Amino acid sequence: MFSKLRGNNRLILFITVLAPFMATIDTSVTNIALPVMANALHVSSAAVAWVANAYFITLIADIILFGKLGDIYGQAKIFQLGILIFTIGSLLCSLAPTLPLLIAARIIQAIGGGATMANSQAIIVRAFPGAGRGKALGINGAFVALGFVTGPSLGGFIIALAGWPCMFLINIPFGLLVFIGGLLIFPHERQQHIPLDFKGALLFALSMSNLFYILQESQIHGFFTPFILICSCISVISFLLFIKLERQITYPVLDLHIFENNLFSISIFCAFTSYMAISAFSFIMPFYLEYIRQLDSASAGLYMSLYPLLLIVVSPLCGALSDHIGGAERLTIIGLSLTACGLFLVGFVTVNTSLSSIALLIALMGIGNGAFQPPNNYIVMSSVPSNKIGIAGSVNALIRYIGNAAGIAVANTLLYTGMSIILGHHITTFTNGHNIAFLFGMKSACIVIAVICTLGIILTIRRRLYKAVV
Repeated sequence: MFSKLRGNNRLILFITVLAPFMATIDTSVTNIALPVMANALHVSSAAVAWVANAYFITLIADIILFGKLGDIYGQAKIFQLGILIFTIGSLLCSLAPTLPLLIAARIIQAIGGGATMANSQAIIVRAFPGAGRGKALGINGAFVALGFVTGPSLGGFIIALAGWPCMFLINIPFGLLVFIGGLLIFPHERQQHIPLDFKGALLFALSMSNLFYILQESQIHGFFTPFILICSCISVISFLLFIKLERQITYPVLDLHIFENNLFSISIFCAFTSYMAISAFSFIMPFYLEYIRQLDSASAGLYMSLYPLLLIVVSPLCGALSDHIGGAERLTIIGLSLTACGLFLVGFVTVNTSLSSIALLIALMGIGNGAFQPPNNYIVMSSVPSNKIGIAGSVNALIRYIGNAAGIAVANTLLYTGMSIILGHHITTFTNGHNIAFLFGMKSACIVIAVICTLGIILTIRRRLYKAVV
């Protein structure tokens, strides 16, 4: 995977991709462990869910700030600081005797995770200024997928063998390796002597944390409960104040001018639709396999593993293609089209659809996302000036989390709304014997999100046609 990249840059890439690999393993491992944590800490499942929620809310709130800090002080320095904080947070998680202390340790982890995720792509871009950049970004995406593949099985093994605190300890050797390796091989970077927009960072954090909370909790309580509506108002008002502030000050935390670049803004929108599609698919398909097709969890997991396995294979290949043929935009259109087509077809599966056909659809989603993500990341990171690649990388990372949360929220809402329409009464969970209602709700969710993906495809095609005419 690394063989055709240059020596020192190859080491920089290897050190850098370990951070998202750790983060994705940690996410999937934590989700597996939540029921065990609830029993061990003597808390409810709703309370222990904040072990995951606190991490994601903090990550979304701080990722733009750390992208800007990377542009000011150097991406490598902020990345190194982040991996150190993440490692310390992991140690504190393993030692936490109570739920509040565990949540506090997860917040520390998320602060470190935000710093690494915001700057990892920028470090790769600086290490590969020309040839090899696409492949390097593809390898980065492959390691993210590899983390999702290995996380559940590794987490289950560790929990069974040594208990849930030990699953956080696996981050420590990786974290130390990344930190020490970075000290040895990351190049020196110049600093920009400009002030930091703390007020803008605070307003953005307030808006995004409330937005993520809304997307999470609305799946349980609905969009129109009083507290959700209050959080919605806070999110909207703080975001509007943030936009107003960023337009007025000289050194904003998020330079809104980067969105005037159509190449950047359309690519970010397409990334959002792609993450929505994948998260909706990953949310719905296990229900279909286990409840409608009556597969056990292990068999359903085996079918679902086709997606990340193909992503691991396809991502570096398509990243390399975007280097050699200069066809990054064409690959994004192809990849997003495959993703939209796969999701649309998933909406029309039935109780009698062959499992081999289901496997092909899962594979199509993996191939589509693997073909889309590396060239799209290439476009995003190559479309901004070198002094803004930190903020571009943090926006790109932020969109992943928002798209994932939005995809699950929209899929959950449309799934159970569709089921409620067929059954004639409101429901919020699946019960046996309602296969027709489930398939209708699944079709509604898949088609709506596939249409949103198609909008991204249309915008990209229009941009290419406009450039060809000009």
